[in-house]
Amino acid sequence: MELQSSNRKEGENTPEKKRSKMERERDRGDVRRRIFEVKVRREAGDGE
Repeated sequence: MELQSSNRKEGENTPEKKRSKMERERDRGDVRRRIFEVKVRREAGDGE
C-alpha cells in the first residue's frame, strides 16, 4: 500500500511545464477515475 501511494506522488510531481494544458486536464481526470475505481473495488471487497 505504501508503494502505491509513493508511486502516485511521483506521478503527480512530474514537471508539467512541458505538457499542454489539455494533457494536464486529461491526466488529472485519469487519476481521479483510477482512485475512484480503486475505492469502489475496495468497498466491493475485490481488492483483498
